[in-house]
Amino acid sequence: EVSVDAYESRGYDIISFTPEESGNYVFVATGVGISRVILYDKESYTLDEQYSNNNSVRIAYDLEAGVTYNYCVESDELAVFSVVVGENTPATGIAVLGENINGNYGENIEMLVKPVPSYAELDESVVWQSNDENVAVFSGNILTFVGFGTATVTATVGELTATAEVTCNHPTKLTLDQTVRVNIDKEGRTVYYSFVPSKSAKYMLSSKGDFDTQVFLYDAEFNELSYNDDYEDRNFGLEYTLEEGVT
Repeated sequence: EVSVDAYESRGYDIISFTPEESGNYVFVATGVGISRVILYDKESYTLDEQYSNNNSVRIAYDLEAGVTYNYCVESDELAVFSVVVGENTPATGIAVLGENINGNYGENIEMLVKPVPSYAELDESVVWQSNDENVAVFSGNILTFVGFGTATVTATVGELTATAEVTCNHPTKLTLDQTVRVNIDKEGRTVYYSFVPSKSAKYMLSSKGDFDTQVFLYDAEFNELSYNDDYEDRNFGLEYTLEEGVT
């Protein structure tokens, strides 16, 4: 196995490789911005080419010992990637991609695995399972958070398995008259808060800012109670009678 440090480039990068033994080798480029990879022989003749799929490109080819081959990574934009070269062998394990996997209620996350070693190929599809479907459920490889807390998810490919913990973030607790600053980018953002009134009364929820905001009010079981958008300019404002001690 040969690992190449990540590059940052626009256009193309060429990496040479000279195998010590003849055999079937695999080149795997992983990263963002990759459009195509090409494997050339010593005469610059194209042996194989593949286009990017999910930020990973794989070429397997029979190489001759002592012969230098060139592997070209092309990009249409700024690319950040790494390349691994190894003997073409079946995967001996799998690992879940991502660390500290967490999200908000109702959020969907695409779950992915990588083979071990990283240049191996997975011949079967991945089956995902959650040990707590009150927190997280799957539709294919899409995880949806349906409740607050932590669940253990398991990926299975044939006889290979890998697990990871996923967490649905608990809402941030608000107190009466508290102001919370929220940073919103162009893609938008959903934030959850909880509030437990100390007495039964009519309460006001409102926002103030430059972005178009809207508010949904739910009970503790996430049944929708009310909604408001554009109460004042592009800000929301919602009045609702809340019961003492109820979240």
